[in-house]
Amino acid sequence: AETAGLKRQRPDFPAGQPAGGSAGGRAGRRISSPDFLAADPDQGDNSRLTYRLESDDDEFSFALENSNRRPVVLKTNRALDREKTDSYSLRLLAVDNGRPQRTGTLSITVLVLDINDETPVFEKSLYVASVPENAPKNTPVVTVRAVDGDQGANGRVSYRISRE
Repeated sequence: AETAGLKRQRPDFPAGQPAGGSAGGRAGRRISSPDFLAADPDQGDNSRLTYRLESDDDEFSFALENSNRRPVVLKTNRALDREKTDSYSLRLLAVDNGRPQRTGTLSITVLVLDINDETPVFEKSLYVASVPENAPKNTPVVTVRAVDGDQGANGRVSYRISRE
């Protein structure tokens, strides 16, 4: 369709590729990327863009910090917990000011970074062992195991014997 002699085009994101970001920890974290900016080849008011965020996340974990200014910044609305949800799929919509309005869409995947927020938990609450008094040095006495819900180095468990 033509408007005032100009061909109307929809806003487009760079290369039309999915974008990504990462966040972790407390609410209010900010995520920004040049990939979040759309361009509209239309002229004048028709090229003015407003951004909107869509998600299948029922808890509305993310929001736009500003919907009509640059840079486009996503922010976390609540603390994120990687152990519960390790990634979020969002859609960033760029809507132009023309009539009818045209929309470009960018798929965004946000990976939740792990923080050391889990405590190691032993498989049993009590381990009982006995060893003969004449057992040779370095005789295994008991095997204990603990797991930590964190990821990578944050989830590695080390052990130490202490006297009480």
